[in-house]
Amino acid sequence: MPPRFQVPRPQRWAVAAIVILGLVSLGDLSLATAEQPPALGVRARQAGEGLIVSWVQPGGLAWDVGIRPGNRIIAVDGRPVDAADTPSTVASASQIVTESGDGLVRTVPSRVLEPFTLSRLHRLAFIAIAASFAVVGVLIYVLAADVIVGAIALGFSVAGAVLFLSSIAAPSGADWAVIARHAAALAFGAGALLLFRAFPVGRLRAPRGRRLAIGCLSVTAALLAAYGWTYFVRPAAYDALRPVTYAVLIGEVVGAGALLVAGLLATPAERRDIATPLSVVAVGAFVALAPSVCLILVPSLLDIGFIVRPEIALLSLVALPASLGTAVLSRRFFGITRILRRGLVALLVWIALVGSYTAGFAGLARWSSGQNA
Repeated sequence: MPPRFQVPRPQRWAVAAIVILGLVSLGDLSLATAEQPPALGVRARQAGEGLIVSWVQPGGLAWDVGIRPGNRIIAVDGRPVDAADTPSTVASASQIVTESGDGLVRTVPSRVLEPFTLSRLHRLAFIAIAASFAVVGVLIYVLAADVIVGAIALGFSVAGAVLFLSSIAAPSGADWAVIARHAAALAFGAGALLLFRAFPVGRLRAPRGRRLAIGCLSVTAALLAAYGWTYFVRPAAYDALRPVTYAVLIGEVVGAGALLVAGLLATPAERRDIATPLSVVAVGAFVALAPSVCLILVPSLLDIGFIVRPEIALLSLVALPASLGTAVLSRRFFGITRILRRGLVALLVWIALVGSYTAGFAGLARWSSGQNA
C-alpha cells in the first residue's frame, strides 16, 4: 500500500505565499528600474580644480571599458572638465572621458561597448522563466515529504527566479540589481550542487553529503562577503575576485551534473520505473547548464570575453524548471504522490490571490499618480 502523506503544514503555505509575493514585488521593481537611463557606474571626488574617479562599479559599463579608481576625468558629456564641475556632475553624466596614470584615454559609453538593454520580448521571456522557477520550487517545497530537500529545491528555484528578475534591471546599472544578480548566481550554483546531491537518491544526510553541504555553503558565504567588501570598499580587488567566482561556479555546475548522472546510475533495479522522468531531468539539466558554462563562465574565466551575451545564453536555463516539473508530475520523486492535484490547485489559488493583490495595488498606484500629475 503506498504511503499516505499529510497535507503540507500551514507554515509551508505561509512561506510559499511570502516567496511568491516577494518575487512579484521584485519583478515590478525590476521592470520599473529597467526603464531608467543606464548608469555609468562611476563616482568622483574633487581634486584641486579637477575630478578624480573615486569608485567604479565592479563589472559595470565603466569597469569593462577599463576605467579604474584614480583615473583623472578630462571630459563630461562631450566638454572638458572645468572648475565649476563637481562630483554630482559625474553622477548625472551620460558620458565621461578619463585618463589613467599611464596616459591611456578611455570613454564610457564607448563605440565598442554601448549600454545593453533588453527588449520587451526579452523581458517577458525572463519573467516567464522566473515564474517557472518559482512555481516548480514552491510546488516541491510544499508537497515534498522531506522538508530539507523541499527547502533546497525552494532555495535553488528562488535563486533562479531572482537571477532572471534582477537581470532585467541590471543593464541600468542600479546597484541593487547588480548585487542581487551576483548573489543569485552564487546561490544558484550552490543550490544546483546541493539539489542534485539530494535528488534523485537522498545522499545529503550521509557524512559526505553533510560535508559537501557545509563546504558549499561556506564557500558561497565567503564569496558573497568578499564581493560585498569589493563592491563597497575595494573595487580594485574585483579583478582578482572575478576569476575565483567563475571557477567556483564552473565547479558547482559541473559537479551538479556529475551528481545527477551518478544518481541516475545508482538507481536501484527495482526503481527502474523512474528511469524515464529521471533521464528527462538529466537531459534538461545538460541543455540548461551547458550553454552557461561553455558560453559565459569558461570564456570569462579565460578572460576572452563572452561568446554570447549572458542575457541570451541564460534563456537555456528554462529547461531546468521544465525538466524538474516533469519529475514532479511523474509523482515518483520527493515523496509526492496522491496529494499532487490538491496541492497544485491550492498553489494556483495562492498565485492568483497574490497576483490579483499585486496587480490591483499597482493599478491603484498608477491611477493615483495620474490623478496627481
